[in-house]
Amino acid sequence: MQKQLFINGRFLTQETTGVQVFAEEICKELEGVIDYTLLVPKNQQIINTSLNHKVKKIGNYKGYLWEQISLPNYLKKQPNALLLNLCNLAPIKFKNQIVTIHDLAFIKNKNWFNYKFQKAYNYIIPKIVDNSKSIITVSKTVKEEIVTTFKVPNEKITVVYNKVSKNLVEAIPTPPKMKFENFYLMVGSNNPRKNFEFVDAIFKQELKTEKLVVVGGNHISFKATDNTTTLPNISYLNNVSVEELKWLYQNTKGVICPSFYEGFGIPNIEAMCFDVPLLCSDIDVFREVCGDYALYFKLEDKQDFITKINQLKKIKSGDKFEFYQSQDRVSLIQKLLIQ
Repeated sequence: MQKQLFINGRFLTQETTGVQVFAEEICKELEGVIDYTLLVPKNQQIINTSLNHKVKKIGNYKGYLWEQISLPNYLKKQPNALLLNLCNLAPIKFKNQIVTIHDLAFIKNKNWFNYKFQKAYNYIIPKIVDNSKSIITVSKTVKEEIVTTFKVPNEKITVVYNKVSKNLVEAIPTPPKMKFENFYLMVGSNNPRKNFEFVDAIFKQELKTEKLVVVGGNHISFKATDNTTTLPNISYLNNVSVEELKWLYQNTKGVICPSFYEGFGIPNIEAMCFDVPLLCSDIDVFREVCGDYALYFKLEDKQDFITKINQLKKIKSGDKFEFYQSQDRVSLIQKLLIQ
């Protein structure tokens, strides 16, 4: 009997970060190649409506309870159902499933997240890593972390890299309402592991003559850092359109990615996409993703950061960027579906 593919669509009800973008892009790539149904909570608002034509609403719960009760109860009634989870969590009591683990940040530092998020991830993820058919992750660095942390066989994990969103690539660049020129750019959710405060402090003191634009709002799962201080050389944009984001990338002097920890780092390949100079913290996953394209500074080393930002220059992205964009993610997932 042929498998029925269902995709955990809870991500459509969540605020958008790189994890939700990954899920949306994978669903769009699978469409027309593999038949699937997106399952979402019946009583919860869908924030992202781009995949409404694939949605089936089920269950009477919301959030974690929907994922752990309504979703597996529905699937158990479907003949030969296979569930694809693209955003870290999955039902514990359903084994015929593939789970995607984007990173192990919840283990690295509990202070990066709110209490509810931290408890849920620490309870659920070890169980779904153990009982799932296969695991997807977004970098070799995280694959090694999963193998070491959970004692998972290498062959159980497939690396499916992030890509730059098609919407961003094809967007018509539009300048934001505020006028910006000669600025550096940081992009990402406002939470401590992004290490934005470190960069803010340098621009407030040592780099007062330089301008910094920070794009990214607060997210309910993260412990937000302070981004309320207004200074002449630092601007915070909580919400920008994809057209505005493209304009910011195309007009910045350089992109800064100072994270303590990441599973991948989408702003890095977005910088590559637009041939923008890139300065990253010197962490393993950024070395894997960016190679020689980026300059790297030592974490929490203010002087090294200042030295490196003064060395930034335009480097053609070339083969490194094309590698991620050309990966056939559908074929990789198809192989997992037939196992």
